[in-house]
Amino acid sequence: MGRRRQSDPCETNGALAMRVLLVADHYPVCLARYMRDSYRRLGADVRSVGPAQGTAIWGSDVAPERVWQPDGPIDTVWADWLPEVVIYSTGVPFQFNPQYRGVPHVVHTVDNHVVDFRQEGIDHYFLAHGHGQAMPVQGPDVTWLPCAYDPVFFTPSPIAWSQRRFDVSLIGAPYPNRVELLNAIKAAGFNVCAGVGAVYEQFRDIYHNTRISLCLSACGDVAQRVFETAAMRCLILTDPCPDLPDLRADGITVYHSVADAVQKVRQILANPALAQAAVERTFAWAKPHTWDARAQVILRWVKDHKTAPT
Repeated sequence: MGRRRQSDPCETNGALAMRVLLVADHYPVCLARYMRDSYRRLGADVRSVGPAQGTAIWGSDVAPERVWQPDGPIDTVWADWLPEVVIYSTGVPFQFNPQYRGVPHVVHTVDNHVVDFRQEGIDHYFLAHGHGQAMPVQGPDVTWLPCAYDPVFFTPSPIAWSQRRFDVSLIGAPYPNRVELLNAIKAAGFNVCAGVGAVYEQFRDIYHNTRISLCLSACGDVAQRVFETAAMRCLILTDPCPDLPDLRADGITVYHSVADAVQKVRQILANPALAQAAVERTFAWAKPHTWDARAQVILRWVKDHKTAPT
């Protein structure tokens, strides 16, 4: 594939402190919001522009306090503040601000499995899916930067694996193939939690009480849910995803059909000692894959490539 993956850097927060402008659709839950928090934890001065999206997400509404308000409309310019990097985490085409000419412009997205983000004026692309169908990781201006999890919200479950309420959970968009699979697992007699609208602590609390995290991808992508629920000490049951071998994920169970998934749920629950050993291997694998680590990669690239504004 010719793709490049940068290792996580070891700079101190001070070395990576810089002014970051995020251009994003301000959904209550989205990559840009997680990244904003990560950049700030690294000492960056972060501002965001773009449309506010209110409480609506995934066809449902979240609590008003979850709304993410931008620092200004997309064409905002501050007299006393010039970004050192502009990071786009929104849909194409991108709207460029001529005041920021000479500042590195990069794209960071988890949607390259369904959208081609190439556009003139972008200096670098950080893409979550190495084999993304719409825009695979190829070329010298592209870095593979897989999905990750927020270490503040998605903490290890305090509930013993064998004592959790749900056998299987899938909190996510109800695509037809997901509904078919969930219905088959329910019909086999297992306790299933599924739906949309649970975010942050609600999402965490469900998976803290879940043995098996069912991760049926939208389009062959190793999504955030894999990293988040592995970090919460769930057993990961997923469809085959082409990035899994390159991620060297340990302890993950892959199924190949609806019937195979049901059978593997049955086998997992019948062998709790083996299951919990797999959970611990996957937990150890996922632990370093935080959004903070991803933010370090991007900020290090900016530090190495930025030029003086013109």
